[in-house]
Amino acid sequence: MEDIWQNLKCVKAALKQLNSKEFINVNQKINSIREGLKEVQGIMKDHNAPSRLFEEEKEMLYQLEKWDKIEESIYKQKSRIQWLQLGDTNNAYFFASMKRRKAQNQITRLIDSKGSTCGSIPVIHPGKIRNGPVLSRKQQLELIAPFKNEDVLEALKSIDNMKAPGGDGFNACFSREHGI
Repeated sequence: MEDIWQNLKCVKAALKQLNSKEFINVNQKINSIREGLKEVQGIMKDHNAPSRLFEEEKEMLYQLEKWDKIEESIYKQKSRIQWLQLGDTNNAYFFASMKRRKAQNQITRLIDSKGSTCGSIPVIHPGKIRNGPVLSRKQQLELIAPFKNEDVLEALKSIDNMKAPGGDGFNACFSREHGI
């Protein structure tokens, strides 16, 4: 575990250095590309414009799209940091956010197929549930089978990049002897 910790510290330092060199002043880069694109497109309005301008425009559009995505990613990450700083300390902001989210997720009324509001939900008859599809014994055992390290690794790889890790910086425990 100590090795992993040291490796993570090295990666963190390298990422900070990369961030300070490559991703500083993203807004200025985007504005610069937009200005250059505006110039090139202005020149392209002339019928005698050189054909190389079309390639320049294409490259500038590609760069603009790339840096716009980077800027969006930066803002998403900053908003997540703000949420963690403001929301996970059991303060009023956190509880107000949770209350608002709960209110949004609540079902306050039901509408039937005719479009009118219903006062209640029709009950499902227990006999229909018993006569419905049932898991086989094999399927039941598969549901309670112990997971494998490969399953954990696959699950970790499927986590979206914008998901926040757990409190210790990891989403799961790593085991050196199993190669995870």
